[in-house]
Amino acid sequence: MAASKENSPPMEDSRHDAPVARREDDRFTTGRGEYTDDIARPDALHAVFVRSPYPSASIRSIEPGAALSRDGVVAVLTGADLAAEGFIDSPVPFRFPQGDGSFALETPRPLLARERVRFVGEPVAMVLARTFAAAQDAAEQVVVEYDEQACVTETALAREAAAPLVWDDRPGNLAYHWRHGDADGVAAALAASARVVRLTSRVSRVAAMTMEPRVALAYSGEDGRPVVHLSHQSPHQFRDELAKLFGLAPADLRVVVRDVGGSFGMKAGALREELLVFWAARRLRQPVRWAASRGESFLSDEHARDLVIHGELGLDAEGRFTALAIRYEVNVGGYMSWRSTAPVNNIGGISGVYAIPATAADVLGVFTHTQPTAPYRGAGRPEATYAIERIIDVAAAETGIDPAELRRRNLIPASAMPYRTSFRFEYDCGEFERNLDQALALARYASFAERRAESQRRGMLRGIGMAMPIEMAGGLASDNAQLTAHADGTVTLRVGSMSVGQGHETGLSQLVAQTLGIPIEHVRYQQGDTDLLATGRGNGGSSALIQGGSALRLATQELIDNGRSAAARVLEAHAADIEFARGAFRVRGTDHAVTLAELARAGEALQGAGMFKPERPTFPNGCHLCEVEIDPATGQVTPLQYVSVEDVGRVLNPALVEGQIQGGVAQGMGQALIEQVCFDAYGQLLTGSFMDYAMPRADDLPTIVSANLETPTALNPLGVKGVGEAGTVGALSATMNAVCNALRPEGVRHLDMPTTPMRVWEALQEARRARG
Repeated sequence: MAASKENSPPMEDSRHDAPVARREDDRFTTGRGEYTDDIARPDALHAVFVRSPYPSASIRSIEPGAALSRDGVVAVLTGADLAAEGFIDSPVPFRFPQGDGSFALETPRPLLARERVRFVGEPVAMVLARTFAAAQDAAEQVVVEYDEQACVTETALAREAAAPLVWDDRPGNLAYHWRHGDADGVAAALAASARVVRLTSRVSRVAAMTMEPRVALAYSGEDGRPVVHLSHQSPHQFRDELAKLFGLAPADLRVVVRDVGGSFGMKAGALREELLVFWAARRLRQPVRWAASRGESFLSDEHARDLVIHGELGLDAEGRFTALAIRYEVNVGGYMSWRSTAPVNNIGGISGVYAIPATAADVLGVFTHTQPTAPYRGAGRPEATYAIERIIDVAAAETGIDPAELRRRNLIPASAMPYRTSFRFEYDCGEFERNLDQALALARYASFAERRAESQRRGMLRGIGMAMPIEMAGGLASDNAQLTAHADGTVTLRVGSMSVGQGHETGLSQLVAQTLGIPIEHVRYQQGDTDLLATGRGNGGSSALIQGGSALRLATQELIDNGRSAAARVLEAHAADIEFARGAFRVRGTDHAVTLAELARAGEALQGAGMFKPERPTFPNGCHLCEVEIDPATGQVTPLQYVSVEDVGRVLNPALVEGQIQGGVAQGMGQALIEQVCFDAYGQLLTGSFMDYAMPRADDLPTIVSANLETPTALNPLGVKGVGEAGTVGALSATMNAVCNALRPEGVRHLDMPTTPMRVWEALQEARRARG
């Protein structure tokens, strides 16, 4: 029976004093990774999608005749073919609670658009041919007649429109209106405050742009069941959604995910193209494969972020916060699903690490003729942190209080833990002032004025910005793990968590090896196959160690307990007299011992299973500081240093933690400095390639100095809090605050992201014109 615990105290022997080198990297760097497109199926048909060139149009007709006549073309499938088989919309609908007892409904999303398209790139037909070239050529021969309609890409314009433009039954183009908190009480507290700071800011639209684009392969397995290989972060979730849509039992499907080249939340859920690959393979009784090109990824992947934040922060005469009111206007794109609600799901972070007596927020989700939005690394957490951290810096400038001092005055003290904020969250532990002190020391904050003066002597502008992020991690979903010891001395590890590049093969294998006292090379790591483990959490929410690692710890303990009973039989001793250490069971006080491998060779079944479901989420937190220099003649922003101090709970492998922080910081800085998805006034995507959509490169980033200040949590057996999103959550705000801090002496109160050279230069020119 699987071990299961809702909660247990941290186990001290889970700590690792030195990092272990990533065991998967040798495979990746020598071309021996196994990604979905590496799987050879010479008999597979190649799928190419015909996509709408219009952001808003009705479909008059689809004529595939010319395409069907081309050599090698097997089929051209449309929404009519899906409808004939009873497959209408995807995914399975959900109801989104809006905070007042009402619900917003998910919009139907046809697998292939039948009557209307709602963004450029929406698929309307699927061409299948024996070669990719044949499918690509034939796709250009499919004739689709459209009646173009009015389009809107900005939330403000969508809200002002006289009639619904995206969905006829959604007045004001409103997808949802969520609210939480005592709005009247907050308004009264703001009115009574000595000062109220107001700021409207924008968090730009970005694209995940994973190294490995989305890809899928479907065929009939040897046992007759459908098999789907794909690049995805949650194979069990994909299997379950696929089964619901097609009326199958989950056990009647097999979903396999091997190596994945990045996900970041974008590869969650069941997206259209992967579902269509499965459907086409079943319909045609042939294997079907599809791999998105980079340009196609910009059109077909769900985008992220894209919201306007209106904030009001009240302060008393001493600079202590009195109240906070936040309003989001979120661009959800052309369709709404559970993935569209990420800004709401993690909005609790707007309270930050501060003692704010009253907080209220409301969120408007607005339809536009753009790609739907979905979770992206942080999934609402960076936006919430930006909402509070950016307005604190504005408040510091307007009150004349140093930004670090203003934060210090309002920090929740460690002695107040556990602490329930005025907005949704309850923190179990944390030492926020310690994070601040360490980060200020590492960043040499006290001597910043000297460095700024030195930059001024060279005609440059210098700024420093900070952020104190805190984010909800793990969530409340469960995860599972299994262990089996073998006669050759190896142990097979199966876990429901899914690595998409983070290093779980190292971290989780290290946990098993350390606990069992065996070499890490003796651990066989398996993930991503729904036939090997019935259920699994997958990847997301920084949950790998919180849920997956805790389930693995319980599975390891069950394996040891089962082995103790087996050793008692083999050694003819009482189980209570058997102790375990370094991979062997020994009769206490004697030299009589037997190893795990010897027990397996003796025919003993040595297995362990664990399931862990947390009672509450954890809250990793930290303090980030970024320092930049700006050339006022060109607007070029150069990051000079970046410091990250994080409390992610107990650190099991420092190298993996640092890797996650650095990657997350790169993504946060990338959005702050250069990344942005753009549309023109006609709804056409302007950033459809890396020639137009700027991605951060190694030489764009400074050296990232990171430190871990551990405050273990008691909410899971390992004492971990999660680290996957921490870097991004802090970097977006710290970088933006640094740039705005550099521009402030020139008269620029605020600048929205991305802070590209042109935008910075224009802001400086406008400020100079305003000064006369």
